[in-house]
Amino acid sequence: PIDDDLFSSISTAWRDDPTAAATAQQETLDRLASLRSRVRILSRGGTLSDDRGTFPVTVRNQLDQAVVVRLALTSADPLRLRVDGPADPIRVEPDETVSVDVELDAVTSGRLSFDAQLQTRRGKPYDDPVTVTVDVQGFGSIALLVFGVAAALMVVAAAIRIGRRVRAARGSSA
Repeated sequence: PIDDDLFSSISTAWRDDPTAAATAQQETLDRLASLRSRVRILSRGGTLSDDRGTFPVTVRNQLDQAVVVRLALTSADPLRLRVDGPADPIRVEPDETVSVDVELDAVTSGRLSFDAQLQTRRGKPYDDPVTVTVDVQGFGSIALLVFGVAAALMVVAAAIRIGRRVRAARGSSA
């Protein structure tokens, strides 16, 4: 229906009334914008417990027909956060929500963000970008290191205590 409206809005039948032609064209563009606004990114933020991993970006389609879109991702600070999304187009069925995994690689912990934008199959912007804020905890490797050191210290302390008890037991039996 949008194609028909667009073709009729640029039809030569409007040559005698350019004002009506402009009005019809603007109504068609407004209708198209209204339909496009029903396909959007829902994700606004979340937490990444490690300095790298996958983060879900949710796309919602509230139209009565399926849409095929691309997901364009741009890091707000590419030196601190690298973002990589799917290269293939994403098909979202009518009245469905699709979660797309995005690969994140953070250099530092803290609050970082990236922009996610839906695009047409040909790479044209579908809507305005959405800023997604991610709290990068970076606990993965650090927590593993702290846990490993603590476990090693506990084993050493237990071995020392056992050694002292064995020596004390041998000394009292002699």
